[in-house]
Amino acid sequence: MAPKKAAAGKKEPGAKDADKDAAAKDDAEKPKDESTSPSLMEKLRLSPTLAYICITFCTLLSIAALGMMGLFLFEFLKTAILRAAAAEIEAFMDTVEPDLRDNTTLEKLIAVHSYADKLAGWATQSIAVEKAIAEVTALLEQKWQAHDGSIYLFPDPSKTFQEAADFCVTQNATLPTVETEMEEEFLETIIATQPDSSWIGLRKKNNKWEWLDGRPLLVTFWAADKPTTNGPDCVIVDTACTMPRQCWMDIACNETKKSVCKQRGNPEWLE
Repeated sequence: MAPKKAAAGKKEPGAKDADKDAAAKDDAEKPKDESTSPSLMEKLRLSPTLAYICITFCTLLSIAALGMMGLFLFEFLKTAILRAAAAEIEAFMDTVEPDLRDNTTLEKLIAVHSYADKLAGWATQSIAVEKAIAEVTALLEQKWQAHDGSIYLFPDPSKTFQEAADFCVTQNATLPTVETEMEEEFLETIIATQPDSSWIGLRKKNNKWEWLDGRPLLVTFWAADKPTTNGPDCVIVDTACTMPRQCWMDIACNETKKSVCKQRGNPEWLE
C-alpha cells in the first residue's frame, strides 16, 4: 500500500504546467499594488506649454468676468442717471410750461427739444450782440457817436462830395441818408458846433434828387428858397443854420466841406 501513496502524491509534468497557468491567471485577476500604479497627479501632469496656456486662458476668463460686471454696473448707473435726468426735465417743464403738466413724458421731452432749440438760438444771438457791442464800443472810442440804432463819425479834414463818400466807404459807412426829423435834429446839433458845413448823402442824378444808398427821398429839410432851380447837384447841412429842420443847401459837388459818415446798426441784433 505504501508504494501507492507515493505514486498518488507525485504529479505528472502536464499537471504542473496547468497549475502554473492557473496561478498566473489568479495573479492577473488580483488588483495591482498601489505602489506600482501611476498616481492621480501623474495622470493629470501637463506639459509646461499646456499649463501656461491653461493659466492664461483662466486669467482672461477672470478679466472678462470682471469686465462684464463693470459694464453691467456702468449700464445700471447710467440708467439711473438718465431716469434722474428725465425726472429733472419733467419738473423743469412743469415749471416753465404749466400747460404740459398732464402730458406724457415723451411729449414733454419733445417740448424740451423745441425749447432747447430756442435757447440755442438765443445763445447764438447773444454772442452776435456781444460782438456787435464790442465793435460799437471800439468805434465810440474813436469819436463815433450813437443815435437811434446807428453811429456817426464827423471826420476833421474837408473833402469834396465824392472824396467824402469814398472816405465813408473805408469806414464801412456812407454819407448819411436822413430819414426822420429826430435824425435831422441830431445832425444839425452836432454840425452847429463844427467850423464848417457837412455833406450828407443826397445828390441830384438825372435831374432828380437821390440818396447815395438808393433809399427813397421821403422827407426833406431844405432851407428857404432851396434847392436852386437848375442849380448845383450836392447837399450840405449848413453850420450857420438858424431855422431848425430847414438847413439843407445845394452847392457844387467839387467844393470842400466837412462830412458825416453813418453806419447803420446790425438788424440781426437790433430786432
